[in-house]
Amino acid sequence: TNDQQPFWLTQSSEVDGSSRMTNSHSRDLAVVGAAALGLGALSWLWYKRQQQGDCESVEQGVEVGSAVIVKWKHGWIGSAYNYGTVIQRKPLKVSDSRGIIHHGKDLEWVMLAQDDGWLGPYGLEWQRPGRYILMQLLTKEWISARVAADHKIRPVKAGPLHLKIDGIDDLTSVCIQTDVAFLFTPHEDCQEEFGHAQPSRGGRLAEHIADAFELEKQRPGESQEDAERRQRRRWVEVSRTDGQYPIRSVWVHPAVKGGALNEFSHRARSKKQESPENFANEIVMLLGPPAAGKSSIGRLKPEQLTGSMKCLRKTASSLKFREEVNNDNLTDCMPGFAFEYKFALGIEDDEFRHQDAHGVEKRASLKKKRSRNLWQKAKLGVKAKLGNVAARLQWIQQVRQQELSAESWALQWLTYLVYHHGPVRDSLALDIIKVTIIDAAELPVYYSSCMAGKAMGRTMMILNLCHSTTQPVPHEPLPFRGFWPYTSQESRFDRQAGRAADEKKEGKLKGGNLTSNLVDIHYHAQQAETNITRMLGCLKKGVKPSDEAEEEEEETNVGVDHFLVIDNEGKEPVVLLDFAIEDNEVDESVRSQLISTIEEMVSHRQLFDKDWDGLDPHLFQIAHYYLQELAHEEHHLRVKGTALSEKRNIKLLAEDPEDVLPLVTELDEEIFHRKYGKRSTATDTEKYRTNADIGPAAREALARLHDHDVDKLKSCMSVLRKYTCLVMLQALKREGDYLDDMEDAEKELSGDK
Repeated sequence: TNDQQPFWLTQSSEVDGSSRMTNSHSRDLAVVGAAALGLGALSWLWYKRQQQGDCESVEQGVEVGSAVIVKWKHGWIGSAYNYGTVIQRKPLKVSDSRGIIHHGKDLEWVMLAQDDGWLGPYGLEWQRPGRYILMQLLTKEWISARVAADHKIRPVKAGPLHLKIDGIDDLTSVCIQTDVAFLFTPHEDCQEEFGHAQPSRGGRLAEHIADAFELEKQRPGESQEDAERRQRRRWVEVSRTDGQYPIRSVWVHPAVKGGALNEFSHRARSKKQESPENFANEIVMLLGPPAAGKSSIGRLKPEQLTGSMKCLRKTASSLKFREEVNNDNLTDCMPGFAFEYKFALGIEDDEFRHQDAHGVEKRASLKKKRSRNLWQKAKLGVKAKLGNVAARLQWIQQVRQQELSAESWALQWLTYLVYHHGPVRDSLALDIIKVTIIDAAELPVYYSSCMAGKAMGRTMMILNLCHSTTQPVPHEPLPFRGFWPYTSQESRFDRQAGRAADEKKEGKLKGGNLTSNLVDIHYHAQQAETNITRMLGCLKKGVKPSDEAEEEEEETNVGVDHFLVIDNEGKEPVVLLDFAIEDNEVDESVRSQLISTIEEMVSHRQLFDKDWDGLDPHLFQIAHYYLQELAHEEHHLRVKGTALSEKRNIKLLAEDPEDVLPLVTELDEEIFHRKYGKRSTATDTEKYRTNADIGPAAREALARLHDHDVDKLKSCMSVLRKYTCLVMLQALKREGDYLDDMEDAEKELSGDK
């Protein structure tokens, strides 16, 4: 029946042929009309697009051939950011890392990239015939090879560079710019340590490093553990001044950096969506050494942020919804790093030195990991010929079991290093700073820095860009909120070990390599204290701070809107000082804390009532300075200290807080070494300070102290070090305010109001 027939059949059965023809003709006209309307709309959109003109936000200096970062206006389609090269300036055309052409009218902004993929220094020694190179192709395949004997050295920026290689049967050359994701080579001074690899392809990064790496040779009378410790220390210390040691990063493909940039932006946007409140457009920066507890700023209680600091309540509460911009976090965003690092962390779990049944089982677990790795590569369609890597690793398992256990730390550290040092620290990080300042509203972040080495330049780059309205491209100026969480070295030491345990458990980077961080634990603290106080002092005086001490002074109007020093030693963070505001109560609090700590130390050591050992004269220098500066004239310890100084004709070494800090730092480090002994791999910072070493007599006195007395002395010294930094900041504030008052008075006298 008609009730049971489809709609189109019941309609056709009730009309004749003529009506069907008429209805069909009407429908055809409707379809044609709709198509014409659609084409018209598309034509209109195309016409409007052509009239949009060129990209207006282009960084000064961009020209044909420039390596750039671009943001596509239609970022909701695919990735918002791309690396590319300018192929035409007006109208602007950019060829991205995949060869796709972008027109200026489609781009929101264009700015200069840090590099075009080639990383400095641009030496060509890695192209010498016979040199060992380690590279990852864009197909994600790792390759160890030797530069071919007939390869001719070519400049890196003279067009496509075809590198001839030996040792890989079906691969005789690669074009660096089109085939290679990463290219690494051993440092000139480390050829022997990494010169033993056999050419091979496939496998994991750590396997190639294990194939090439050799442990330090033992010296006469030295244990393997001592040789290993000496090698670690050399790597870490030399890399402080030579960022490409012991392995140099030569090349990172812009497409790889683009992947990391878009991964970072994805994480930042995801965190932003979790926030229950809107973000203030501001620049947030956390300074201080690793494991100082920077993330704890988010736990600051609102009642601590009152008066002019009240605006920071929202800043503090938003911290957990901001993505962190630091080298370690950006390293974790690099394509492939997480998988390689997790594999490297797992190597130590195999404990090759065991040869019993448990050892056999654990060696089998590594073989299982390698088999799974091969299965994954086969699934991806990547040709993986492990060849010599597998044979070499098997030989290591059987013959050098103890050495591999000693090598495991190196495999983990070097896996981290090759991604972190060149590709991130020297390239990607600087680009992401610029991107996150331009797009601060879309990408809420906070910047963190340990302030070691030449970190001043990067910090000033952030300050300059956030206050500018034109650099790198036009944007709204952004207020700067700085935080310095202060923590003692013993607390940082414990946190570092806990963080390393979490890395092993989760198989994920948590904040740098444990070995490197523990070797540098004093270095990072000393550098942070010196550089942060120097930077704030310069800004307070209107002088641009610089990493070069002898550089000619340059005026600047850049400043900090707020800079809080946070005591992060206890269960809850506590605000100690805001450098940007006046607060006399802070002066009194600092004075009271210092006097009570000096009283405790003098009493415990009976410093004014006994014959001194080799340590006491150094403690007296600190106690006497603060008693003279902070205690009232009738204070009993000040009176006794003055009399003792005159009786023993003691030459006082400190005249201001800047003289005291190196003395306190020296003692804090020496007491730390006495407390932790061989568990501490930390190096002293004597060569970065101006004061003399405390000498062997003081160390002998420390060695004789009971552990309880060492703990007591370490606690006092940690407090003195923290509050000495605060005294320095207070002095810098007063000096800057005095200069401001003098400048205002001069203007008033000259009539220039």
